[in-house]
Amino acid sequence: MQSADPFPSSPQQAQEAVLGLVGEAQYLLSLIRAMITSGQRIRLAGLESAIGLLCAKALDLPPDQAAPVRAQLTLLLAELDRLTLAVRGEPP
Repeated sequence: MQSADPFPSSPQQAQEAVLGLVGEAQYLLSLIRAMITSGQRIRLAGLESAIGLLCAKALDLPPDQAAPVRAQLTLLLAELDRLTLAVRGEPP
């Protein structure tokens, strides 16, 4: 039995899938930042590949479907910046 493609060919479905990945990444980054802030040690293995997949799928979107994703990616970048500050031990 074949599994369903998580990135269907319909532009609308592909956009929804990418926005889902953005939401998952935002949650993961905020969770990691909270763990760092509370003094827990973490491993960031796999984070780069998850973000890489998200970026690749976002680049595959047609321009008209990419606009809402672009706004969400900007928010994700801000979360990455906050994570960077937390790793450095600097206040947000």
